[in-house]
Amino acid sequence: MLRLSEGRLFDTHINLPVDNTEVGSTVGAIKEMTHRLKKIIGDMHSLLFAMADGNFRIKSSCREMYVGDYQSIFESLVQIHHKLKDTLSEVEKDLRVCQRLCEGSLQRKRNPSKKFHGAGKFN
Repeated sequence: MLRLSEGRLFDTHINLPVDNTEVGSTVGAIKEMTHRLKKIIGDMHSLLFAMADGNFRIKSSCREMYVGDYQSIFESLVQIHHKLKDTLSEVEKDLRVCQRLCEGSLQRKRNPSKKFHGAGKFN
């Protein structure tokens, strides 16, 4: 139980019986909580690493585990996902515009017969 309190969920095994006594019910609740936390932590790990690698086509593998107060964690992950995806999409659009501007600039350098005349006119 000490390892569990130190956040070491993945190497903690509770070998106490679950039964109808108060202690047994508490053991059952701790086992369920540990199972849920392992699933959520594993899911968050996978989701965040996938997003860090640029994969935004991912989905939670255990959406049903995010109940109660865990729901806000899931909502935060969804918000991060959407914001990062939107931001990267905008950066990609801006990059395409910059590429077109650069291509136009290179064409003008290659074809110097076209010159600027007046304020903002291009012939």
